Amino acid sequence: PELPDPLQVLAGLGSERAHSHLGPALKARPVLAQRLAGARRALRSGTMGDLDSIGGRFLLSLRWLLLPYPEGYPAFQRTPAWADHNLVTAAASWAEWRRDTILYVQPPIVWAEGGDEESLPPGKAGFVEPVPELYAELAGVLDGVSHMLQAVGYLDPASKRHRARGRTLLNTVKQTHELMAFLADAAQGELAGAGLGRDKRERLSDIGPWLEKVLAGDGTLRLPPVPVIADVSYLKDPAGEAPDQVLAVGTGPVDVIVVAMPLGRRVVLARGAVSSFYSFAARGPRTDEQWRAQLAAGKAPPQPVWARPVPLPRHKKFGPPPSGDERPLH
Repeated sequence: PELPDPLQVLAGLGSERAHSHLGPALKARPVLAQRLAGARRALRSGTMGDLDSIGGRFLLSLRWLLLPYPEGYPAFQRTPAWADHNLVTAAASWAEWRRDTILYVQPPIVWAEGGDEESLPPGKAGFVEPVPELYAELAGVLDGVSHMLQAVGYLDPASKRHRARGRTLLNTVKQTHELMAFLADAAQGELAGAGLGRDKRERLSDIGPWLEKVLAGDGTLRLPPVPVIADVSYLKDPAGEAPDQVLAVGTGPVDVIVVAMPLGRRVVLARGAVSSFYSFAARGPRTDEQWRAQLAAGKAPPQPVWARPVPLPRHKKFGPPPSGDERPLH
């Protein structure tokens, strides 16, 4: 027996890249290959997944990052590099979900300097990653959150405190639901070749401040550190002759992504943030604080090969990056 591989979860959600990474293991384990084939058939038929829970619906929504993009989607979304990027993004989201972290989902927007409308200031340029299926699915997850808040009594008239918090949460869910509808509409327009008009670009430029206000609530914005870790599977020897093993999955510091993006009559480089992912066998569980200390000390286990970022090389002419270190890129 051995610990499961996170790639099995991603392959079950429809990722061909994950399935190809698992190739040798599937040949050696025909039962696993059959189970993954069954999961993929269920996914195509629409019978896969736990649609009765918020967590189950969120996990299933990740498939829209992992399924192959057909004709009609932008060329960059159909490249192996983008498939690898989405593989890491989905794996990191799964790790956070398993950690029981409430996910404040930031829409996948690429920011760039410049604009294809001359009247727009540089900070108003934006682009929506055209995956309308994902935004629609997340809107369904938010519907589940709304029903849950009402079911657990957050709007109980006998509790002023819960009633006030419930109204605030429901209002936030409603606004986020509207945001998902906006992103889905913008994505559909981009897929149809319509691009983004001035009104949509204006709204995209306001999403960052809006999210900060939502996360801050009534006080000062204090975000927890990004790296988190969770133990998702245990391997025990009934005879006690072998040490226990734990499959740990987690996120590390945020990496950088650089994308070449068409903007009007030119192509610009857009710089943004992407998640990082770790998975490894450990002797026991550990806390987020222990994991962050391990990362800070440079003693973290290596990332899976498929999840490792591409290092930024030192340029002979311009020298090293500003900090003197290699910058991780996806």
